[in-house]
Amino acid sequence: MKKKRRRIKLILLLLAMALASVALLGFSLLKRTPDYYVMMVLSPEQQEAAAQRAEDTITRMQNLAAAARGAEIRASTNPTAKVTREGTTFSFTQDELNALFAKWSEKFKWRDSYGQYLTDPVIILQSNRMILAGRVKVRDIDSIVSFHFVPKIDEKNLLDLNLIAVRGGNLPLPENFLMSPLRAHLKRKLEPRVPVWQAAAKLDQHGGVNDDMMKLAMARLVVNVLQEQPAENVIFLPVFQENRRVPAFLSDVKVTEGEMQFTVFPMNATQRNDLLTHLKEPIDFAKLDQ
Repeated sequence: MKKKRRRIKLILLLLAMALASVALLGFSLLKRTPDYYVMMVLSPEQQEAAAQRAEDTITRMQNLAAAARGAEIRASTNPTAKVTREGTTFSFTQDELNALFAKWSEKFKWRDSYGQYLTDPVIILQSNRMILAGRVKVRDIDSIVSFHFVPKIDEKNLLDLNLIAVRGGNLPLPENFLMSPLRAHLKRKLEPRVPVWQAAAKLDQHGGVNDDMMKLAMARLVVNVLQEQPAENVIFLPVFQENRRVPAFLSDVKVTEGEMQFTVFPMNATQRNDLLTHLKEPIDFAKLDQ
């Protein structure tokens, strides 16, 4: 009997040691900085040059939007005028995106919004993967938290950001550990605002959308991502001179080591009207509670 008790005690001791080892390993992985989390090593001059290249690409996107809008205006007064909708390919490097984010965070005071939860945010572009990472202090976590996406345009021509993992340090986190409070927070923010945006969203006679329609599309994208569903395959190209945006389709989204590339196709009138109709359909926020 004594031998049996000693054997049971030994088994319990070994089990406790194993559980402690697992806990220590998990804590170590949580606190460890992932190899891919590397801050920019550019000089101030190089960082400004990278941000400028990104802004130059955005200017090209603005020119595409202005050209598409101008073609529709001309076609409205000249039925023989042709409106071509050829795709244009744009690309951003990882350094350009991070430099632009840093510049605009300062310019538009974005840090005032996210600074209490997140510091040192970084965009990482790997082969077929986009990672958003930063140091997070929330729910007893003080670690590098990263969201891993594999973006693609699916067979139904919808944009699937495809969130495949959430990690704290090098430790995979349970999906609902961070996502549940994030869903609850965004539901509180978006649910009362979406009906207001839906009522005010509109297109002008030459294909421009107002801010409410763009906010509505972004809200639906966020909800779909949180529900792990694809969303409308749309990007809004700014025409700053007129304070309007022109909606366009994305195509051939590719993420390679250190670079993102995509092709943009302007929409026609029927496609824009279909988009507006769809965006005004009710959003089922109850699904965010599941």
